[in-house]
Parts: sequence; structure tokens; C-alpha cells
Amino acid sequence: MVLQTECGLFASISKTNEPITFIIENLKKLNHRGRDCYGISYLDEERNLSFIKKDGDVDINNFSPDELSVKSKGFISHLRYATSGNKDKIQDYTQPFHSSNKLGSYSLAHNGNIPNSIWDKFKDITFPENIIDTQKLIYYINYLAKYNNIDSWIDISKILLEEIECAYCLLILTEDKLYVIRDRYGLRPLSLFQSDDKVIIASETIAIPDGEKGVIRDVNNGEILEITYKIKVNSITSDYKTSNNCLFEYIYFLRDKSIQDGIKVSDFRYELGKNLVTQLQLTHPDVISNWQEENAIVSGVPSSGNIYGESIASTLKLEYSQFLKKRSNYPWRTFILENDDKRMQACQKKYILEEDEIKGKTVILADDSIVRGNTLKYLVKYLKNNQPKKIFICVASPMIVSPCNYGVDFPDIEELIMTRTTPEQLAKDLEIDGLFFLSVDNLQEYKSNKCMSCFFRK
Repeated sequence: MVLQTECGLFASISKTNEPITFIIENLKKLNHRGRDCYGISYLDEERNLSFIKKDGDVDINNFSPDELSVKSKGFISHLRYATSGNKDKIQDYTQPFHSSNKLGSYSLAHNGNIPNSIWDKFKDITFPENIIDTQKLIYYINYLAKYNNIDSWIDISKILLEEIECAYCLLILTEDKLYVIRDRYGLRPLSLFQSDDKVIIASETIAIPDGEKGVIRDVNNGEILEITYKIKVNSITSDYKTSNNCLFEYIYFLRDKSIQDGIKVSDFRYELGKNLVTQLQLTHPDVISNWQEENAIVSGVPSSGNIYGESIASTLKLEYSQFLKKRSNYPWRTFILENDDKRMQACQKKYILEEDEIKGKTVILADDSIVRGNTLKYLVKYLKNNQPKKIFICVASPMIVSPCNYGVDFPDIEELIMTRTTPEQLAKDLEIDGLFFLSVDNLQEYKSNKCMSCFFRK
């Protein structure tokens, strides 16, 4: 089975031993990318690859004293959401995985999604049933290693880039080197930090520690990095010029403070909020006038909707009030949960409403996206219980109307609420005064180098 997940990667190669606490502290910054399980692989004192795997959030309190005493020059780590697969056997799917071939022992961690159509073309390889795409990668790598003309991990990496076309970032830790691969399209984010004595690889720049002196850059699309423990970085670049980064990463998954492929996420989100206001000034000038006349107050759906809300409020010179707050002890992202009952329960536990701030007022709630609509349905009921005068919802992305085959968990078109209705009809069903989405036309500048397939009907 193929897991449709967002995951996170963090790796460190250093000239001197680094404590495992360094890995734990920085992998934790990527918790929003995966809260079901995580794993760390490292080179131990006998130069063997060792593993520690845990369930749940990354938390230093989950480690034993012996585990916390680990030091190594080389670590790779991975965390993920398990949206499919047998959750009773979560450890069976927890990366990094270990294997070996004629090139030696290695551990591998993978962020992305490789659909079955890719594996189906390898007719001479029999993959076991009920394994995930990362495990299929290992089978394929070991299959390639049997050929006489394969002499190095670079040889294998080049074939992977040529034959495995879809969305992934790979970390391969061996006894003497770290190999890093970003697929030819660059759908999943990946960044590199390099100093004189250390190299860090991370899914987001937010995980690179503050205060480290060095150079930060993106791992390029179709790039292979070979990194030694002497901090020599050999970059092999391909001829692939295609850039197709996932736009939904910038809209939803990436942390506000991250910078990816030259884009500062907070600036990107602020600009989308402004674009939505400009759009509404043309299409619904009466609505804009009503908001200003009634001194409407704006709040983002925390936390990924906050910047959009702040942008809308600032552009229209309206009051921004965080009347909707997220409970600090509830970190989950609701659309990733695997059924409607759990998503609705999650909504009820997730938010706190400042009741006095909205009673009798026109309120505008800004969100980053609507997938299944469960969060929206609950929030509208929650708001209505506190008697606002009017409720408007502004969504700073286009309608999601197609499933994603590249790693974001909305695979079934029947689950996408906007495939079954219109904004006007949904607003009527919810008994609110207006629901507005950013038009795809307002994202045209990204059309040539960003994947936006979820916004177009197939």
C-alpha cells in the first residue's frame, strides 16, 4: 500500500561527535509534518548503523538515559503521519529503514510519495505485499546493486533520478558518507546548511538552529549530494530543468518562518491575503463596503490562517482580533485524521473562542484552505452559539477539487467538499453570510514552476 503523507527529514554530519539531543531538539521543530511516529539512525562507536524508533510527537522525555547518552558524527531522522497502514504495527512503518547490498550497510529515510504506476513498470521485480513506497525503494536499490556496472551510491542515485519520477527527498546514511537526493521536480522541500565543521539537511529551514554560522541553500531539483565526515560536499546536478514545487506546501504545511526555494513563507501568505482583497473589491464591492461600514473584525483560523487574516485586516484597515485561539495542548492537523468522527472530535478539542469579542459583530474568519470542510462546519456552529451579527469566511487558496498523488493526504475525490457544491451553496448550507475563495487566476505567476494540480479538475 502507498502512504499518502506529509513527512519531515533532519540529518547532521559533523567532524566531531554530536549529541543525539541536538537531533531531537531540531527534529521536534518539524513535528507539524508528522506526529504519529519518528526514528533516528546513527553511526555508533563501532561504526555500525543503529536505530531508535518512537511513537507520537518528538519529545526528549520519551528517551531513556542510555539513548540520550548517544553521540555520533552522523545522524539521519524522519517523522511522519500514518494516514493509512496498520496503526497497531506503526513501528513496522517507522523510518529510517535498514538494509545492505554489495556497497555495504545503509539506512534510508524518505519524504514523499511514489505512486504504484512507477513501480508497475519494473516487471522483473517482485515486491512483497503490504509494504510502503520507502520499502519498495530499498528493494529497487538492492536490485540495482546486483548489476556489475553499479560501482557506487552515485551510480544508484543517478538511476533513481532517471527512473523514479515523482515526489521524494531521500537520505541514505552509510558507514562513511551521507547521500541526499531531491527529485527532479522538487515537489517536497529540502534545505542544506553548511559550515566548516557541520552539514545539516532539513525539510524546512525552521529546523536549522539559530546562531549557526554557515551557508543555507535549497537542495536543488534533481541534485545528488555526497557528504563525507570531513565535511566535503560533492554536488552532482542533473540536466533536469523542471521545477514543480508543491504550492500547497507554501499555503498550508510550511512554517511561517521557513524559507523555501527562495520564497519566505510569511511574505507569500501575506501577499495571498492582499490578492484576495483585491479580488473581492472587483467581484463583491458591496461586501467590502458592508465590512467597512460595520467595522467588521477579522481573525485567522489558528495558526496557519493567521497571516492571511492579518493581511486582509491590514489591507482593508479593519480590526484584527485573534478571537479564535488554538489550545496549546492540541497540535494535530484535522484534515489528516482518518475519519469524520475523529476530525469532528478534534475540532471540539482544538479551539477556544473569545465570546465577548464577537457578540453582535460582523466577523470575518480567514482560513488557508478547505479540504473536507469538517473544521469549517464546526467553527461556524461554534461562532453562531455566541451570537455574532454576521459571519463571513475568506479562504486564501483556490478550491481544492482534485486529489493529490504526490504526498498530501486528500486522496479521494469524494472527500473533497468543493467537488460537490459551490461557494454560494455551501454558504447557504452553513447559514453564513458569505464564503469566498482566492481565484486560481491570482496564482498565475506560480503556474510555470509550482504544482497546482489539486486546484484543477482532472
